[in-house]
Order: sequence, then structure tokens, then C-alpha cells
Amino acid sequence: MASKVGEALGLGPEGAALGAVALAVANVRRAVEAMTMARGRDPREFVLVAAGGAGPLIACELAAELGINEVIVPTAPGNFSAFGLVASDLRRDWVRTRITLACGERLPELAAEFRALEDKAQQWLTESLEPTARVTLLRRIAARYQGQDYELDVEVPSGQLSPVTLGQVIEAFHEAHQARYGYHLQTQPVEFVDVMVSAVGAVTRPHTAVPADGKQGGAAQTGARPVLADGQEQVEEWPVLDRARLSGGDGVAGPTIIEQYDSTIYLPRGCIARVVDGGCLRVATGGSRG
Repeated sequence: MASKVGEALGLGPEGAALGAVALAVANVRRAVEAMTMARGRDPREFVLVAAGGAGPLIACELAAELGINEVIVPTAPGNFSAFGLVASDLRRDWVRTRITLACGERLPELAAEFRALEDKAQQWLTESLEPTARVTLLRRIAARYQGQDYELDVEVPSGQLSPVTLGQVIEAFHEAHQARYGYHLQTQPVEFVDVMVSAVGAVTRPHTAVPADGKQGGAAQTGARPVLADGQEQVEEWPVLDRARLSGGDGVAGPTIIEQYDSTIYLPRGCIARVVDGGCLRVATGGSRG
């Protein structure tokens, strides 16, 4: 930081390091905004999940910049994706392109397309799951206004396709277009592009609850660490806690560092974390800090 970054920018190693953190937060913020504001959604209405080994290091600062009031840190954030592969339901998607106007005359063709894809989905589920497994088939269709070159996916109700169902799908597309782009064209003909079926097979999920008396006995604090946080003029001693020693229901107020084998949680001043059911940490950030 001192020789490669700080000297070139006229900064000391601490200033260069804080700049690197600010850059990391800015990069992730842009990614979050692309998934929310760019799609007509307000990030302040959501909870931020701090996944990945490095996610909990910047999650509270990121939430503050976005005005998000709550952060969830999973039990093992560094293994979050791997755990998801184990705990997630099996899913496979089938897609068939069928460009057609959304009108009653095309309902028999659409129904036949859905049946063909559902037959494939049922065969895959039969070969992949136990006979007692819970299975679900989901229908979607990619729709657009006639003349557009991009589509929006809309859910299609199960059961027999009827003029009533068609009207529901078209109305759902108008609403989705309004939510995504800020307008809709009620009188413009709607065109269907892709017929899609998703097969979902439920799996038994592992139990992850943390007992009320903690995983290990003893106090959670293991020591202290000098910390120079953004906005501070001098180093402060922050307590360091072992997450494995936190019990269900325990609360922790920042400034604090919480360590675990696969990640480190940075809990700034003003943030309060609590261990909830399942072992996750629910962090109240207080929203934007300006």
C-alpha cells in the first residue's frame, strides 16, 4: 500500500488502504444499483445479505451508502455459495422459441408447447428425484410489445390455458413493463417470444440453528485490535469477538470486529448485531449516514 499505491497518490499507507476499501464499496454499490435502481426498485426497501468471505467486511458501509437499514450475515458467509448448492432445491429450465401474437387464436399452439416442455420436465424429475419428493412445475413466457427487440419474463398460471388466463398474462406483462421502464402501452399488441417451463424438486435442508447456550462455552471477546476507520483521525482499540462463542439471542454493538474461520465481520459504530434463529447475524445499520 505504501510503495505501490500511497506514494503515487501522495498518501500514507493508511490513507491508501482506506481508499482501497472505499473503491471496493463503490464497485459493489454500482452492482447493487444495477440490480435495483436500474430495474425500478428502491434498495432501501430490501435487506442486504453479506455473502462471500469479504462481504461482511464492507456490508455495513455499503448498506449505509445505499440507505439500507438491515444486513444479514449468514452463518458461514465464506461458504455461502457451496452451502447453497447443498441446500437449494433441484431446478432445471426448458425453453422453446415460439414468436406469436398474444391472442386467443394462438392458445392451442401455446398449450401444446407448454405440454411438450412439461413432459420433458416430468421425465427429468422422475429420473433425478426420489418418488416421494415434492415437485413443482413453473410456467413462464417471454413477452414484448410488437416491434420491440427485448422481452420481459412473465409467470403463466398452471392449468388449462384460456382467454381469461391470456388476459391475466398480458396484464401482468403491462405491469412488469411499467415497473421496469416506467411506462406501458395498453393499446399496443403484445407478442410472445419464448415459452419456458422450470422443474423444481424440493430437497431436505440441513439444520443450522444455533443453541441458546452457544456453540462453545466462555466469553465471546478474545482480545482487541487497533482500527483506523474511515472518518477517524486516529487509531482506536476495538474489541474482537469470536462468532462461534456467540449464543442465540446475543446482541453486539459496534464498533466491534467479529471473527470466524471463513470471514471477518466489520461492525462500525452505530450498528447493532444480534444472533437470530438459524445462527445468522441480523445487523441494524441505522440507514444512511449521509
